[in-house]
Amino acid sequence: MVKKGKTDMTQNKGDIKTIASKQQGAGKRKSHIGLTVVEILIGFTVIAVIALITAPGVSGLLQGRQIGNAASELARGLALAKTEAEKRHSTVRVCPSSDGLSCRQDGDWNRGWLVFSDGNGDGSPQEFERIRAYDPPNEKIRIKSSGAITDVLAFTVAGLVKNNNSEKGEFTICHVDSRSHSKKILVDSEGWVDMAKGDSTACFDG
Repeated sequence: MVKKGKTDMTQNKGDIKTIASKQQGAGKRKSHIGLTVVEILIGFTVIAVIALITAPGVSGLLQGRQIGNAASELARGLALAKTEAEKRHSTVRVCPSSDGLSCRQDGDWNRGWLVFSDGNGDGSPQEFERIRAYDPPNEKIRIKSSGAITDVLAFTVAGLVKNNNSEKGEFTICHVDSRSHSKKILVDSEGWVDMAKGDSTACFDG
């Protein structure tokens, strides 16, 4: 009977040690979980700081791409008009248009543009004269025009038609949120279209 009592006491001590060991293990696991949360918070902080640093650069890339897309689309429209004028041996015009059917009279190229044949010389696109309509660029893109292409431009086999006492014209394409990006489209008297880097303040001059 005495031996059995000692055995029970030994077993109880073993159970106590096992429980203590489990409690210590649970404490370690809790500490480990707490450390992981801290590490995650630090990671989020680092990511936030990096995002703040890189955001202006990413925004600038997006603005530059939007400007480039608008300039390329407008240049394609001008090149199409020149090619069609040579092919048709007729006058082909490009005008600002918000509906793809008629020409705007205010020289606002931000709403889209229309390429049409003007064989009868009335300056008004008829249904059978319309060649292609172009959608407006991004809403933050601004297109300014000057010279012979201020409100409308026309090509013949000889090149760009003189307008507004000018034999050449210039488009400036920019973004309202950017002072560091813009492009120019230059149209010479022979109708050749060229693209170049624009003035960084083009959208903010008047």
